[in-house]
Amino acid sequence: MKPGSWIYNDFNWNAVGSFVKRMPWDCRVIDLTENNYHKDARVFAYEKPNGKRVVVVSNRTGADYTFYLNTGIDRAKWIGYRYTPWERGENTMGVKVGNKKGKSFSVTLPDLSWEFWEER
Repeated sequence: MKPGSWIYNDFNWNAVGSFVKRMPWDCRVIDLTENNYHKDARVFAYEKPNGKRVVVVSNRTGADYTFYLNTGIDRAKWIGYRYTPWERGENTMGVKVGNKKGKSFSVTLPDLSWEFWEER
């Protein structure tokens, strides 16, 4: 590509850039079951090389969407980071959206967003 020929697209970068910034290249995919599959509201799970788990949720349903997550990790503490086409946080590290505790919790995402819930 010639320099300057690439056009930055906010609606794609929040998905691509979030993984580039938050996930090491050598993460392992964790198999999971989605009780209510929705092609526009997805759940992914990974294990980082340090053994910590990450649950990633994405919403492109056209409205807010609530995910009910069961991680199976009883004493886990989680911290969440959100990406949208309009906000991606300082240095594209996401906007902190809160903390959760325990193996089960719910999160509600606005349309066109991704959240990374990282085990601490």
